[in-house]
Amino acid sequence: MIRFNELKTIYLEITNRCQASCPMCSRNYCGGLPNPNLILNDWSLDDFQKIITPEVLQQNDVLSFIGNFGDCIINNNFLNMCKELTYTNIQLHIHTNGSAKTTDWWTELAKVVPKDHNVIFAIDGLADTHTIYRTGTDYNKIIQNATAFINAGGTAEWAMIRFQHNEHQVETAKELSKKLGFKNFSLKDSNRFKNGNQKVVDKSNNLLYTIYPYGSTEIKSLQEKEINNFYNTYKDLEIDCDTNKYNQIYIDCHKDLYPCCFTAAIPYDYFKKEDILYNGYLRAKQEHNAIIKLIGGRAKINTLNRTIKTIIQDPKWISAWHQSWHNKDMIVCAKFCGKCNTTTSSAMEQYINV
Repeated sequence: MIRFNELKTIYLEITNRCQASCPMCSRNYCGGLPNPNLILNDWSLDDFQKIITPEVLQQNDVLSFIGNFGDCIINNNFLNMCKELTYTNIQLHIHTNGSAKTTDWWTELAKVVPKDHNVIFAIDGLADTHTIYRTGTDYNKIIQNATAFINAGGTAEWAMIRFQHNEHQVETAKELSKKLGFKNFSLKDSNRFKNGNQKVVDKSNNLLYTIYPYGSTEIKSLQEKEINNFYNTYKDLEIDCDTNKYNQIYIDCHKDLYPCCFTAAIPYDYFKKEDILYNGYLRAKQEHNAIIKLIGGRAKINTLNRTIKTIIQDPKWISAWHQSWHNKDMIVCAKFCGKCNTTTSSAMEQYINV
């Protein structure tokens, strides 16, 4: 495990609130039904000041506001948190759907972020396609907010997920991003499809429509056969942990510190019994609880109770996570950081590489 003096990047989820209902986000089920495991919480400015101390800022290179379940700008303390960073040398990344706050707020944000910053706006197409996936957001408002931020001197990136319904708009969106002043345009294909599509339902579980992946993507949709094979053989994988490789940690909205976003999401993820990932979800919950018990309980990973430095240098913390990787006890680690070897099947490799 990494030591404090090796730490380079901290990912922060300062809220798990979001106005969007993206159908493949774990904060809801298929875009309409609430996640019953979600416990809403936010960081206060006092929390931020207590956890992200001058010592932490001096040690780290990157601070990234991102979340498994929430959008950082929904936290009403966010602007003041950024003011704490204005004159630091930290590299600041802000991930957002950009559909909240006023243009005045975005203009102010551009003035208080440190010089080395990037705001990544999730914009999945144009006015007629963006909200097919980013339900609950407003395309025109996002463009207005991003423009205000850019015109005030902010650095922004247009991040687009390519689907079947918006693949024809990629070049147009890219050209528009240049015209508006975005510094970068990034494109990716979703790896969250199961059995070839994604249902979108309303709050009464009525089917609204179905989303399909980009037609010629190399990313394969998860199929039940491959997943079942993975459940039976994931302990054959070597774990090549990104936390160790890139010297990073993740702190969630409850101020609990984890190696990464994937391990942090386990207590709050939600899958129905008929979901093809349900059995893996149950296994992940059991493995997560066993690790937290070895560490000494959730209080031992909470950054309001103990400093970041104290937690990640605690022998019990180090031993518990190292043991889980060495013994290959975490299905989530195998899924996201597992390396296929000669004993693993091509079906298993498909599941890992999606």
